Amino acid sequence: MHSHFLPARWPDFAARHGGEAWPWMRHSGQPAGTFGYGRQCNAMLMQGEREFRPVTRACWDAAERVADMDKACVDLQLISATPILFQWQRPPKVALDVARHFNDAALEMCASRDAQGRLLPLCQVPLQSVDDACLEVERAMAAGHVGVQIGNHVGTRDLDADELVAFLSHCASIRAPVLVHPWDMDDLDGRLTKYMMGWTVGMPMETHLSITAMILGGAFDRLPRELDLCFAHGGGAFAFLLGRLENAWHHRENAKGKAIHPPSHYLDRFSVDSAVFDARALRLLIDTFGAHRVMLGSDYPFPLGEQLVGDLSSRGVHSPPTRGGHTALTRGADKTPSSQPYTPPVAHAAAGLSRVPVRAGRTAVPVRTWSALSRMPKRSYATAAAASGAGGLYHVLNFIDGQPLAATGGSLPLIDAATGRVRGSVAASSAADVDAAVDAAGRALSRGEWAATSMAARAAVLQRAADLLDAESEAFAQAEAADVGKPVALARALDVPRAAANLRMFAGLVCHGELSSVRHGGGGDRSGGLDDALNYTVRKPVGVVGLITPWNLPLYLLTWKLAPALAMGNAVVAKPSELTPTTASMLARVLERAGLPPGVFNVVHGTGAAVGAALCAHPRVGAISFTGGTATGSLVAAAVAPRFAKLSLELGGKNPLLVFADCDLELAVQGAVRASFLNSGQICLCASRILVEDTADGFYERFAAAFANAASALKLGAPTDPSADIGPLVSAAQRDKVTALYCAAVGTDGVRTLAGGLEDPRAVAAHGAHQGGHWFAPTVLDGLPMDAPLPQTEAFGPLVTIHPFTSEVEAVELANATQYGLAASVWTEDLSRAHTIASRLEAGTVWGGGVRALNTGATGYVASAPKPMGAYAHAREAGGLLFLAGIGPRDPATDSVPGGPVEAADGTLNDYDARAQTRQCIQNVRTVLEAHGLGLDAVVDVHAFLVDMKRDFAAFNAEYAAAFGKLPEPPVRTTVEVGQLLPGGRIAVELKVVAKAPSVYFVPARSLETMTLDVRIL
Repeated sequence: MHSHFLPARWPDFAARHGGEAWPWMRHSGQPAGTFGYGRQCNAMLMQGEREFRPVTRACWDAAERVADMDKACVDLQLISATPILFQWQRPPKVALDVARHFNDAALEMCASRDAQGRLLPLCQVPLQSVDDACLEVERAMAAGHVGVQIGNHVGTRDLDADELVAFLSHCASIRAPVLVHPWDMDDLDGRLTKYMMGWTVGMPMETHLSITAMILGGAFDRLPRELDLCFAHGGGAFAFLLGRLENAWHHRENAKGKAIHPPSHYLDRFSVDSAVFDARALRLLIDTFGAHRVMLGSDYPFPLGEQLVGDLSSRGVHSPPTRGGHTALTRGADKTPSSQPYTPPVAHAAAGLSRVPVRAGRTAVPVRTWSALSRMPKRSYATAAAASGAGGLYHVLNFIDGQPLAATGGSLPLIDAATGRVRGSVAASSAADVDAAVDAAGRALSRGEWAATSMAARAAVLQRAADLLDAESEAFAQAEAADVGKPVALARALDVPRAAANLRMFAGLVCHGELSSVRHGGGGDRSGGLDDALNYTVRKPVGVVGLITPWNLPLYLLTWKLAPALAMGNAVVAKPSELTPTTASMLARVLERAGLPPGVFNVVHGTGAAVGAALCAHPRVGAISFTGGTATGSLVAAAVAPRFAKLSLELGGKNPLLVFADCDLELAVQGAVRASFLNSGQICLCASRILVEDTADGFYERFAAAFANAASALKLGAPTDPSADIGPLVSAAQRDKVTALYCAAVGTDGVRTLAGGLEDPRAVAAHGAHQGGHWFAPTVLDGLPMDAPLPQTEAFGPLVTIHPFTSEVEAVELANATQYGLAASVWTEDLSRAHTIASRLEAGTVWGGGVRALNTGATGYVASAPKPMGAYAHAREAGGLLFLAGIGPRDPATDSVPGGPVEAADGTLNDYDARAQTRQCIQNVRTVLEAHGLGLDAVVDVHAFLVDMKRDFAAFNAEYAAAFGKLPEPPVRTTVEVGQLLPGGRIAVELKVVAKAPSVYFVPARSLETMTLDVRIL
């Protein structure tokens, strides 16, 4: 049975919190006369100096309580705070202080000798802040509490509110049973204040209101079935009103709310707790919920409308039980108080059941007790967070000044993309949390623990962090997949390795930074002050840098911004997407273990409106780097502009993929499918407009059919499905956006759905299998004009349009006909055409033939470091000069590039002239160099290790054969990629070794190190 207590000692809460007090209750310790029913009370509950209500000493005295329990035949009580003391209205810090005091006092009372092991505590939590509540329930359960008591609502929020559902989900994850207890009547405007109806009628009514709100608000459809939930006071009048609710659900559309099923469907999702006033009411509860879901409690020591302590048997509610079958509620009701020592019940308690006697002629019914729930295994917060990839429920906190901290704004739910259900929660921060993070970053800079260290020391920390990231790659991959909804195989192959590579790359670059200097000298008049002067440039940290990263590649894009900021000695405040926050907090822990001082890297979770805006406008943030939508980017720029802070923006893209009829159709289709649908199309560099040459022999139709068939063959699956090609979209909002764009497009005359669509059986089956989720099948449309909304709008999903063109001029016009200019790809066998088209495209990054692929065995689009990301127009990103990859042309007879290796009949690779091939590849990009005013007159010798690549090929072939049981598909060839213009008139040239199919990269073990050629521009 549940019952209530008051602490024996009361600190001066008002003094602790500057007078913030309601209700600051305390008991006077002085006799207070009688309290209803003629019972003697021992003290007066005080509100300040005002008498509030009389209470008995049993509220805090374990010996007196146990004596009362013996008189009332009660074996076991669960104790929790007096309901009126629920501190929902107080500020979070005040409420947390009160809750901890109550919880510690409850443990002390239950552990006392006088309690005889017959009292079990339920903790209180400050639900003003779900962050604080999650931490406190963790602390209390670890200390010995057996569950948690919450109110039937929190302020104006019912229990179906997303943040409260997230808290209940967390309770389920740590196996913490929850008792829902009514606590106030604020919304009834005084209508129940007469004749004590607020207590006798209102309390049960509040309980069935909260049950109904959870059902009709869809809370049970979002909560895991593992949650043990019990409602006090018999569920109020819910059992009596169930038929009315059921009828309304079936016949009135506006009475259904968000409930997927009728109310009776949810009766097995919760229990009720009460020793009601007569046997008929108890029988109604048992008939409605089942005996196994009726628990016993009397609201002791506040028995108003329910059974009085000591009267459980005298009014004929129960037949006298025998001592051999005593229950968790009643024991020896036909006896006078026994002087024998207390003996715990044995018969049914071992199974967690009690035997409740009923009227003569009826069979006794087993009723479950809370003692059974108190023995359930518990799971820690750390374990729950680590299990996120496997569906664990957890809570993600801020990380400020080296510590995980709750947010001032409560929390937001984390939604499983595959099911649409709550899987955890994340801190919902406010401007105050941003201030705290910026303060911490500023203190870290002032201490000089990071900015003043050598570049080599900073690089060492980043290298250690990369090593730790590698060691924990599986945990990061699981968390990333669970957050985004992507297949975990993709997270393993792309997100985590790329993140570690970012850390290593910038660790290397920072150690090779150059000091630019110019000496002025030579006779003449020294009055100008330039003679023998030395001008030089020193790179220094900006200070506090704000990073705002998106939800599609959370870990990878965070490290892409974070690594250079840390490498140069800055302190960072990061704001990840509230949809995908987990790996940012995990990375903070990794960096801490790698040796990063506290305060140098801070993570503040929350919405863009609350956190992002505050970070951009903060006067002490010296630089902002933002990746996200174009509209948001304009707001970021406007917020930063007044203080002239440094700004980097990587915004949207509506990227064209141009396919000419002379290309290999099969390879082009493979590349286009990967470029369009990787990560469910949720990458800013993904292709979303496929432009295909329309020739007399029907190349457009052949490509469109093959592309649609390949898209239709992709498998949808949950993140944990090893056979899935793509997963669900990240959120319901994103799915709805893509759906709206699709519906608007298919309403246009002449539009064909070549693949996918809303009725695609893959999406329908996935939604049914997971009973929800944000599923959208890979979809291909043709027939849309280029000025229609879809080709002009970044959908950020697996929704692609395909368009014909008949000439190079038309292809370029169509490709450039958007407000974006982020990336493009050109598929053709004519390298001269590729360079010509690339030079005319308004795109910051251009791939030739898809060769610049992700290091995942797939042609996809992520810029490979250390080359900067360029962009045009509304896709703007600060970047440097980026050249097209130099490939081929291939010799049809040998299927190799000039100077490349030629495979012999026995599979060996013959010698080749690396220098000749390098010269050829540099010549291939001559037109690009000349377009930028650069003349190429000579090429310096290549590095020595490139001259003898035959050894590397042999080693690689052996490694590949050992791993896969066969040699790689022939022929292996090399390409040289021309990169960024470097200081001193050099350009970086990167050598790669690839197979015939550009969708698979084979890199010799030795070639994993950076291979850079210095090409002198004379």
